Amino acid sequence: NDGISIWVGGKVSNARHEPMFSKLAIPFIENDPPRWPEVTQAIRKIATCGKVIIIGRSSCCVTASLPLGVHVRLVAPEEYRIQKAGFKELGENEARRELHRRDRDRARLMQTYFRRDITDQSMYDAVWNTSRVPMETIARSIMGLVESRAVSCGLLRRVRAAG
Repeated sequence: NDGISIWVGGKVSNARHEPMFSKLAIPFIENDPPRWPEVTQAIRKIATCGKVIIIGRSSCCVTASLPLGVHVRLVAPEEYRIQKAGFKELGENEARRELHRRDRDRARLMQTYFRRDITDQSMYDAVWNTSRVPMETIARSIMGLVESRAVSCGLLRRVRAAG
């Protein structure tokens, strides 16, 4: 069974403990076509609360009309993705097939429900190649985008550094 669970409340971690999420909001929704409208509705409702990060599930389309949303696509060459995706228990050919299956499923989901091409860069505020840019740099850039969006919507005043 393929499905999703939705966690809210942010990550809690420190040097001694693995990251944990505060609250399980939706324990399981099947990820099959009759349920997709329910998944979309749940994701959008949570996104409107603010201060959330939604990963995958065509979230750039689900939240496209929300004024504070920042949409980022992370990409990398196939070899790098296979190495980083945790496919160590699979052989190289099986890992490659699994990666291709996931890519096809993601593209089909976006095309079926939103009539959009997942590679259409106009849907994203930024596209980052994770094999070339450190995640810390990407995270700082995303935080800058979030702050800029909040300033432009009048929800935050930019604080200028002294000096």
